[in-house]
Amino acid sequence: MSHSSTKSRDTRPAGWATMSPSTSEGIHYYGWIVSRINRYLGKNVLDIGSGNRTYLLHILPLVERVTSIDISQENVDFLNQRFEDCSQFRAICADFEQTPLPLWMKVSGFDTILCLNALEHVKDDLSALRHINALLPLGQGVLILQVPSHPGLYGSMDKQAGHFRRYRKSEIATRLEQTGYKILHIEYFNRLSTLFWWINGRLFRRRLDSRIVSFEFKIFDRFLVPVLKPLESLLPLPFGQSILVAAVKQREDYHGI
Repeated sequence: MSHSSTKSRDTRPAGWATMSPSTSEGIHYYGWIVSRINRYLGKNVLDIGSGNRTYLLHILPLVERVTSIDISQENVDFLNQRFEDCSQFRAICADFEQTPLPLWMKVSGFDTILCLNALEHVKDDLSALRHINALLPLGQGVLILQVPSHPGLYGSMDKQAGHFRRYRKSEIATRLEQTGYKILHIEYFNRLSTLFWWINGRLFRRRLDSRIVSFEFKIFDRFLVPVLKPLESLLPLPFGQSILVAAVKQREDYHGI
């Protein structure tokens, strides 16, 4: 099967991560994310993601192999069904925070680990970063992160999504340096949504799965992303709804993992 032939079915299990129903349709949004990180992708990718992994529709044509892991067998079954026509994809029920790490993870030779909108769901993020460190080759393995930014934006939608925190750029940079990484690139991303996240989550305390949030995301994805994508490159303002980071493993930083 060609790398670009990726079948997508929206048959999400009941236990799926809480998100706006429209986020599964954000093809332009997820394509925009991948356009910012694709130069850091290797060939053999471990995906520690969240949600329905729509971004993989854009990543699978660029790499040789993607392995997605999830602690829910129900979610794993959904992913394997969603991408069943893509021969270089597999989803496995596993926990990357398990100690010791499963042997298959250690010997799989991953050169890139994706952790997009997932680290904020982990209570001990330093431990999580150390576990990821253990799976990457020294001096070559790359971690690509997307995390929500600005603690002051934390509100009802973060709580519903199960976020433990939002990050300052300096905080995520420090955590990466503490756990053995050298930052290759870091940027604020999706600046316009900062305002909408504050209005919805802090001012009106709306739910992620509310009709108005779903409607806003559809409008944002269809009409605004094509405009914002080139505009943000020209105007790198010092804020954004999230932070994108690419970091290379610079030293070993784990014990007994």
